[in-house]
Amino acid sequence: MELTKKEYLTAFFLAHWLPPKSMKRQIAMYTDYAAEVAGIVLERLALMEPEPEEPTT
Repeated sequence: MELTKKEYLTAFFLAHWLPPKSMKRQIAMYTDYAAEVAGIVLERLALMEPEPEEPTT
C-alpha cells in the first residue's frame, strides 16, 4: 500500500485527535486506520535507517 502525504497527515491527525465519547464507533474505525498507516510508516522508517557503523579504533 502506497502511503501519500495526505494519508500520513490524516493518520497523524487521527492519532492525536480526541473526539467526544459519543463517537465510539467512529473512534474505533479511525484507530484501526491510524494503526494500519502508522505500521506502514514505521516499516518505512525501519527500512530507511542507516546500518550502524563499526567502531574504528
